[in-house]
Amino acid sequence: MAQNNSDETLQTILNDWQDWTFCRYPPALAQVTPIIGGLTNECYRLRLAEGDYVLRIEGGNSRALDIDRKQEYCIHKFVAAAGLTPAVLFRATQESTHYWLRPYVEGTPLNEADLKPAMVVRLAQYLTRLHQLPVDLHLKTLDITAKASRYWQMIDTTNHELLTLKSKLQKYLAGMPTEQLCLVHMDPTTPNWIHTPDDNLVLLDWEYAALGHPLWDLATLLQYAHLPTEDENTLIAESAFSQDEWSFAKRQITYLTVLWYRAQGLSSDSDLRHQLQKLVSKTDNNWP
Repeated sequence: MAQNNSDETLQTILNDWQDWTFCRYPPALAQVTPIIGGLTNECYRLRLAEGDYVLRIEGGNSRALDIDRKQEYCIHKFVAAAGLTPAVLFRATQESTHYWLRPYVEGTPLNEADLKPAMVVRLAQYLTRLHQLPVDLHLKTLDITAKASRYWQMIDTTNHELLTLKSKLQKYLAGMPTEQLCLVHMDPTTPNWIHTPDDNLVLLDWEYAALGHPLWDLATLLQYAHLPTEDENTLIAESAFSQDEWSFAKRQITYLTVLWYRAQGLSSDSDLRHQLQKLVSKTDNNWP
């Protein structure tokens, strides 16, 4: 995450302190420190007499990344009411700067080394609680290939080989593993999990959340876990989905992930071509 907001912008935000209702004294810039690690928004730790808070400033590329901030806020409130994430205490949507404040969660973000089988089971159980929440059918349903199309627009390539791979993958990876719909986070990667000192787990950053398929969250979680095949198969068996459905979901999530990194400028056309070629090769017998 590029921490590039000027002191002037931050001071303008701090000047809203009386609107926050929970702040008794005007905060100073010295009470604001960057939180490093995110890739879409800018986050800061705000230390007040009332406690510590996260000040999150929305990234300027929300529209390009197809992030619906109104839906994100609606989902965040809903999930916070279910006790699965901290509540938003204040949200500002001025023309110039969109930001919100929530309590700071003490703890340590997970990393790939933490994704041992026992921890992955705990994270999967947390996601199951999310997936079992009652579904609001007014929320948008995630379409994998429509989302991928938005990322392709950002990539804006004329490379013939990439465009050929795009045509194939857009056709093959359309649809859902099954028709089951639930609320999904869509980014339960390690930096978005906080392991608290009292051994609880908290999932943050709901900007990609939508109605979708539960296997998409599991596939996103497991793509960095490197679990032994036996442990992965046990998790899938417990999810009541077939291996074919699981394999399809994994390919869909891999596709979105590699496109997202390229759209954000975090990989090259060469990297993308290599990753998409590998993805195509995994579809051997299923290719239309």
